[in-house]
Amino acid sequence: MEDLRKTLEKIGLSEKEAALYVAALNLGEAPMSRLAREAGLKRTTAYQIFRALEERGIMGSFKISSGLKFTATRPDSLFALRQKELADFAEVLPELKAFERKEGTRPKLSYYEGQEGYRLALEDSLRKPGNLLRHVGSITESHKTLDERYDLDHYLPTRIKQNIRINCLYFPDTKRSLMEREHAKELREIRYLPRARWFEGSTLVYDDKVIMLSGAEETMTVVIESKTIAEAERQKFDLLWGLVGSTNKTSL
Repeated sequence: MEDLRKTLEKIGLSEKEAALYVAALNLGEAPMSRLAREAGLKRTTAYQIFRALEERGIMGSFKISSGLKFTATRPDSLFALRQKELADFAEVLPELKAFERKEGTRPKLSYYEGQEGYRLALEDSLRKPGNLLRHVGSITESHKTLDERYDLDHYLPTRIKQNIRINCLYFPDTKRSLMEREHAKELREIRYLPRARWFEGSTLVYDDKVIMLSGAEETMTVVIESKTIAEAERQKFDLLWGLVGSTNKTSL
């Protein structure tokens, strides 16, 4: 039940909205007093949340002889509604992006917490075909934050399909299963940093963006969009890349 609520929160419902919707699905047609108990909410709060969900087409109500009953929209209908919202957003996206460009060339800073923010930041690095990514830090720690299966089953094949290469400066704690992969086919080159310089986080640099990922304990992601800062991080990465040298690499 908790996992269901967390997933609903990821698609835009608040914690209390998700609780009321799941309660309505579980109970079917029910009075608000029972729904509120099931969701762990005060009755007056449940009514307010219902009104917000009703406006979005996620819940509804009807009157019968025994009183007013409340019900949830079927999950497949909710999915269709979500798709329509995304389609509507896609229509205005070019206009929003044009508006964004009017702000000038000021650096932009975004901050995320949790795995979903981490994933969203990484997904952006897959958008430009033929790109070169620079990644430095602990890949082992990154896989603790966002499961290794996401990397191998989604990020890697998508990156290959987009013909996006990646240069990696990793630590010797990297799993042997990764060290021994077919790096040429996977458009990856790895060079190893000294174990004594180990740190938990990692940094990904591409285009005009720098993504800074914390360790698994904090699970924070900071995205900096700045031409000058990204160029500085590229130069630092390339300096380290050269200092490590070609004798200590898993190469293409």
